[in-house]
Amino acid sequence: MKHFLMVFNRKTGALRMKEYADVRDAILQRLEEEQANDNPDVEIVVIGAPSLEDLKVTHSRYFAVDELPDVASYWAQDEKVS
Repeated sequence: MKHFLMVFNRKTGALRMKEYADVRDAILQRLEEEQANDNPDVEIVVIGAPSLEDLKVTHSRYFAVDELPDVASYWAQDEKVS
């Protein structure tokens, strides 16, 4: 499982993301980001997913439309997010 730290500005749609192998590292960085953030429009989360493609399907609101995978092809794959 990969862990993605996502810093998302709800007003502008800007996304800054970093992938972590260790959830503890991701959470510690999230806490640092939250302490430094003073913008109420910024959402800071850590989300676990098997891959970035899976994350884009399950949490598509964080991504621009042109960044999203083809959902029909995604669900046609043998292995799917459970």
